[in-house]
Order: sequence, then structure tokens, then C-alpha cells
Amino acid sequence: MQKIWKAKLDGRKWSLNKIENEILKSRDIMNLNRFLCPVEEDMVPFEDFKNIKEGAFRVVEGIQNQQSFFVYYDTDV
Repeated sequence: MQKIWKAKLDGRKWSLNKIENEILKSRDIMNLNRFLCPVEEDMVPFEDFKNIKEGAFRVVEGIQNQQSFFVYYDTDV
């Protein structure tokens, strides 16, 4: 089965700056400097992440059993 790729943006005639801004905007990044160099108030506490304890347990168990990992983030959640 072959993957069919669908572009979210058609930036072929855009400047590099316009492409960068559209990508950042689509990811809700409004301030690039604060994103790249965050201050403490920009950080999300680890305890607020969904299933953080279960994930940590799986990672520790996997390391102990010499397993490899694949990290997947579903943007549709």
C-alpha cells in the first residue's frame, strides 16, 4: 500500500519567511523567541500530561528489558 500525501499548505510561490510563519501559526506558536527560549511560566508541569505515570513506567520497564521505542504523537487527539 502506498501512502498518499496531502499538503496542508501550498507554499511554492511563498517566501521562506512566509512559509516559516504559516508553519508556526498552524502549530499555534505565536512568539518564536518564547518558543525557542521559554521562561518558567511557559512550561507545562509534567503532572498535567495525560498518562505520564504509565508512560514513565513503560520506558523504565523497556530500558530494563533492552527494548527499543517508537514515539508517536497523534495530532487528532
